[in-house]
Amino acid sequence: MNKKKNTRLISTAVITAILGASIFVYSHTPNKLRFYDALHLWMHKPAVARVMSWIGLSEKTVLAGKKVYWCPMHPQVNRDKPGPCPICNMQLVEMTGAEAGNKGDDNSILFTPRQLQQAGVRYATVKRMTLTREIETTGIVDADERLLKTISAWAPGKSRIERLFANFTGATVRKGQPLISIYNPDFINTQEEYRLLFKSGAKRLSPLLKSVEARLMRWGISKAAIKKFRNNENIMENITIYSPISGTVIERMVSQGQYVTEGTPLMKLADLSRVWIYGEIYENELPLIKAGMPIDVSVQGKTIKGKINFIDPVVQIDSRTVRVRFEVSNKNGLLKPGMFASARIRADAKDVLAIPESAAIFTGRRVIVFVSEGDGAIFPVEVTLGRKWLYATERAKGGKGDFLLKSEERYHEILSGLDEDEEVVTSANFLIAAEAQFQGALKKMAPEKFSDSKQDPDTGR
Repeated sequence: MNKKKNTRLISTAVITAILGASIFVYSHTPNKLRFYDALHLWMHKPAVARVMSWIGLSEKTVLAGKKVYWCPMHPQVNRDKPGPCPICNMQLVEMTGAEAGNKGDDNSILFTPRQLQQAGVRYATVKRMTLTREIETTGIVDADERLLKTISAWAPGKSRIERLFANFTGATVRKGQPLISIYNPDFINTQEEYRLLFKSGAKRLSPLLKSVEARLMRWGISKAAIKKFRNNENIMENITIYSPISGTVIERMVSQGQYVTEGTPLMKLADLSRVWIYGEIYENELPLIKAGMPIDVSVQGKTIKGKINFIDPVVQIDSRTVRVRFEVSNKNGLLKPGMFASARIRADAKDVLAIPESAAIFTGRRVIVFVSEGDGAIFPVEVTLGRKWLYATERAKGGKGDFLLKSEERYHEILSGLDEDEEVVTSANFLIAAEAQFQGALKKMAPEKFSDSKQDPDTGR
């Protein structure tokens, strides 16, 4: 009796569960949906899919032995007979073995040749190239600090400026040319002392004679001038200061008749045959440049060769730029301190694995590239980029080593994610990305930490 009673209770419970499930399925199934479509819909419900996985069933095993027709534009649509797609009204096609194999890859997106042609999909081969990146900046010309000279008063005590030979700022002087003549009483007394010691001829006074001679030389008097005045009756009344370099007077600090003391700056000279240009580049361009790289400076319609002399180790907080110093030859005098000049840096990258710029899709957290697998299958791949926005170059004919841009197409360096000779999509990427998002291919690429949440790893929602 107990066994019969238990059997009746179990049968009643099973029948009740089947009826309840049927009523639930019927109430939640859209109207006018055929049995095959309803079965396909419910097999993709998360709860049903988990139960099927527990008992070892899948959609393929349930529908085994039947012809399946699908929409290449919307692979989630499957039918047991041909007809139009309920979403895009495209005719369904029979799923072949190759397509079924591709469909088994959860991250692939399938297209028909007609769809690829209508979307204008184009491909490019991942290959190694010699690329270049041109960085343009505007800088301010300044004098080379290593070629600056300051002329000071050397004589002790007070001296008077008797004459200024270079008497205005901007005057051009040659090396050895007289600049300033000054009168100093100690200078005259020292000359008299030297002459008396020299005429005495006493050997015991020889050290003292050498000491006075050294003092005169420290004041700027040459050995030839000392030899000349010690043999003549007349002594030198003024000390003449000669230019130590060929250059330009960039600052005059004294006037004729002015009194100065020892060490007072009198004049500043600059050799402008070589100048510096201070420019600024953005911090994200720092990996592309280094000291010693050649540059081209454009001024007054002419191009002058130069090089990067120094890169400032500090980033400017307000502009997020780095100060860079260029060293440029200025023998023709085109560059003037304070002038603006345009500088162009060409950063070459050799043997770089690269893809066209249009092949990369920036999603915020990552970069996606679509790789062609053949037979209309396209696979999204996450890649790591190195240097970006590089140009292909070619050597100019008869240009003595100059390079020209080969095309306007820009490239990105690939650090990981792709191999050489793979085919990547370079056009209609966003149409493919939209379809991949619709089919869930991009979501399936998300890290495991997103798998149990409803947050989209690309949009953050």
